[in-house]
Amino acid sequence: MDFINPSALQVQLLGVHITLFGVIVLLAFEGSSGYGFTIGLIGLFTGMFGSFRETQRAQKEKVD
Repeated sequence: MDFINPSALQVQLLGVHITLFGVIVLLAFEGSSGYGFTIGLIGLFTGMFGSFRETQRAQKEKVD
């Protein structure tokens, strides 16, 4: 997807927001604790992916 190119920081912030949403679901709804935990884990993995992601600019510099 060339038209969507978020920076590493933007991907990390998305992960933080997803994690916080999972925590809210976990605390607000007693019966949905599994959903909240799962959403929180997805947010953590998204943030970790953003931490180790290289930008396209860095990839182009390696090639050139």
